Amino acid sequence: MKDVGYRGQWVSPVEGERDKKKILRLARKVAHGFMNRYLQRGEYESDYIDLLCEMGTAFSEAALNEPASSALFEIIVEQLCDEFEQRHLETYNKVMAQVVGYCCGREPGRQMAERLRQFGIEGAEDIISRASAVQQRSVRWDSSRPVERVYILSRVTIGADVAIVSVLLQRLWDLFAGAQIVILGDEKLKEIFDCGSKVRVRVINYPRRSGILDRFESWLAVMKILDEDGRTAGGNFLVIDPDSRISQLGVLPLERMDRCLFLNTRRDDVEDGKWSMAQITNRWVDETFGESGFRYPRVWLSGDAMRTGRALMRKIRQDGPHRITAINLGVGGNRSKRLGAEFEKRLLLELLANPETVIVLDEGFGSREHLTSSKLLAAAGREHSTAQVRFGEWAGIARGTRVIAVRCGIGEMAALIAGSDDYIGYDSAFQHIAAALRVPSVTVFAGTNNPRFIRRWSAYGDTASRIVHVNTLSGSGKRDYEQIVERVVHERASIGRATGV
Repeated sequence: MKDVGYRGQWVSPVEGERDKKKILRLARKVAHGFMNRYLQRGEYESDYIDLLCEMGTAFSEAALNEPASSALFEIIVEQLCDEFEQRHLETYNKVMAQVVGYCCGREPGRQMAERLRQFGIEGAEDIISRASAVQQRSVRWDSSRPVERVYILSRVTIGADVAIVSVLLQRLWDLFAGAQIVILGDEKLKEIFDCGSKVRVRVINYPRRSGILDRFESWLAVMKILDEDGRTAGGNFLVIDPDSRISQLGVLPLERMDRCLFLNTRRDDVEDGKWSMAQITNRWVDETFGESGFRYPRVWLSGDAMRTGRALMRKIRQDGPHRITAINLGVGGNRSKRLGAEFEKRLLLELLANPETVIVLDEGFGSREHLTSSKLLAAAGREHSTAQVRFGEWAGIARGTRVIAVRCGIGEMAALIAGSDDYIGYDSAFQHIAAALRVPSVTVFAGTNNPRFIRRWSAYGDTASRIVHVNTLSGSGKRDYEQIVERVVHERASIGRATGV
């Protein structure tokens, strides 16, 4: 069906369409239709992108703009980016240039259009040309240039910030000892980058569940910060964009080219696709600044969180030697990464079959994950002693408790992982946090069969990190959960255990 068919199904808000489910169904059909034609014949259906832009900016209510925006970014943008191929990156640039151009032509996007004109960008062709130049540019920084302040854009997801931004932080401390480093990103980064005066986090919110125009607000906020703060640094500042969603992977400009460095993590020529994000980041620093070195990902947790976490570990170990396994079963809203409740229940019960094992279970974020954790706790509670507490409320945990479900924040869960012997979870932020804390881990990787994606986003650190890949994209759809659990338990046995706290 061509665009005329999809457009015929689209009822504009003027005509009274307010059914979010109908909007979502149509938006997903349009997005999949674009990808079908692109993947099969290499065709670029610009009308499909225009229709998604119209649907994602049509309403005054953000909740009604969100379905089309999500379809555009999750089905088209993320698929193009996650393949790590140059030809897909070029198509991504074209898609994003069209989206930006569409938004600039609407009244709410006038400020964005004016900002782009300051960089000499007038239309989609200018956007594509500049983005390609930035992404392919190889720069050697002049070490004699004074740098008083370095701005690093967040990658938006916590796991990517641990894998990439934490490496940049350490390398930049070595290179610019006297410079102030500012991370532009989410408030939660303060929980894992609690570095005192060495790092400042300026809060920038990138709304991953919002309308299309709302996603560009974070870029405008960064531009405002650079305008204001950059002047106080007397022009002696540097901006590093590690392929951030805030700049839409380098499509949106941030600063003059001589003050902005772009770390292209989506290159398809990096060591034949075998390197992790941390290795790619280290090599980029070597090449850009001419200084050899290597740093593993790290996190810096607050002293209070660490002390509170240690108190729980001491309470567990007072009964004698135990193997404490921290578990988080969140997937950051990406359901394709999750195997489901049956697998999770079987995994928990199989781990508990070893009387030495004690599980610290993260209750997760939001009502859906809280409900999942409660069901798991109920299943385990039929045969084992369990507890459900908030972080720090350890007094009510009875001796001999085998599963402790904790409601906590990111930094608090990281502190619990730090004191555990090992960590198990899906592909999420916590596998990277575990590796950064030198805690052995096993990650269940589902939702992709792309080896380059898996290699780049697997946990990487100075510790044992294993994956169990599950092919959820082909086959009959019926999974052998018993066999998957056996693989997880086998890998857990092979990684040994951390020293504990």
